[in-house]
Amino acid sequence: MSGNYPGMKKKEFDTTALCLDIENVEKNLNNMANFFSELPASLRPHFKTHKSPILAQMQLEAGAIGITCAKLGEAEILAQAGIKDILIANQIVDPLKIVRLVNLSAYTEVMVAVDSVDGQDCRIALKIVHEQVVMHLGCLLKDEITIQNYKDFK
Repeated sequence: MSGNYPGMKKKEFDTTALCLDIENVEKNLNNMANFFSELPASLRPHFKTHKSPILAQMQLEAGAIGITCAKLGEAEILAQAGIKDILIANQIVDPLKIVRLVNLSAYTEVMVAVDSVDGQDCRIALKIVHEQVVMHLGCLLKDEITIQNYKDFK
């Protein structure tokens, strides 16, 4: 019988596996929480660091306000794991992905970072969202100029 099981020695693993010292993980989570407790900022760690919904949940339990990810598929994985506050760090402009994003926004708080609303791709995306979305979809604009352009677009 093959597989990786708790308590096995690393040299016995038959495939690549993430191996963590849970005491160090918890210590690092507490260190980050303590560090941010002294700052006028909040922690929103990136999913790409570990790609583990379990570790993302641990980060939230330690005080992170949400989780950042790069792609829509990662956001869907986080939402399926019960994580409710998700920031997608890259804008989404593909019409099929926008439909998935709209669906995702129906059952979790999701925001999307947008570089600019000036580009044609982004204008098409905003038009699709405006026509199809009845629920709230957060959009995080990266600078003041973009915010003004977004207000002008609406």
